[in-house]
Amino acid sequence: MSASSYLQKNERIYAILQLVQNQLVEFLRQSYTLHELTGAFQQLEVKNVVQKHFRDENIIMVHRHTQEPLFRRELQLIGQLGDGAVFTESQANLEEEKVNPDITKILIDNIAAEEVKKAIANYNKNR
Repeated sequence: MSASSYLQKNERIYAILQLVQNQLVEFLRQSYTLHELTGAFQQLEVKNVVQKHFRDENIIMVHRHTQEPLFRRELQLIGQLGDGAVFTESQANLEEEKVNPDITKILIDNIAAEEVKKAIANYNKNR
């Protein structure tokens, strides 16, 4: 893999990452302000907690109507590489589901939600 192809942004993963971040922020806005969330999600400790739950599939994206999981491979990659997943080579296939925010929703199990909230609270307490 050449350096130039490695550093080229994977638009599909970038779109999924943006979608997940937006929906995660929306979910957490019940407990925190946008300012608190923006700062917290820039912190490695908070990112690590979120990534862990992507890897463990405690945070997933599903189709809003059918509840079928979406973007499993991409979320696993984001869980492994974090923001760096945006710079991986595309393995896209034409039959993959489209990145459409109108048909997706994030599902977060209770343990993941509590751990993410705790990491955000720790960040906000210590800043």
